[in-house]
Amino acid sequence: MAKSMREVADELGVSKDLVKYHRKKLGEDDYAFVRGQYLILESGVAKIKSYLTKEKGNYSTQFEHRMLSKISDIDLSLLKLSQELYALEKKLEKLDQLEEGLSRIEQGITDIFDIAIETGI
Repeated sequence: MAKSMREVADELGVSKDLVKYHRKKLGEDDYAFVRGQYLILESGVAKIKSYLTKEKGNYSTQFEHRMLSKISDIDLSLLKLSQELYALEKKLEKLDQLEEGLSRIEQGITDIFDIAIETGI
């Protein structure tokens, strides 16, 4: 699907001017000029993206791989923490239920003592 230069810029997180600059490097089969507007085809978007990657002096695919791996590790840790939090919430619910039960028992014992005192037992 063809995209406007603005759409490509938004997708790649760069300015429209930078896309315009790189559009000039594309072959005629990577873009079209329709109704006074340049439309970048998917092959052109891929080429522009590769131009951007090459321009970043410190860019490294190894760096990207390490960062993506760390992000995956963080996502996994967050998932585990979420599961542990859920388990703790369930335990807290059970503790609340036990506390309610103990309160009822305590009230029952208090009622029994009150009755025993009133009746002189």
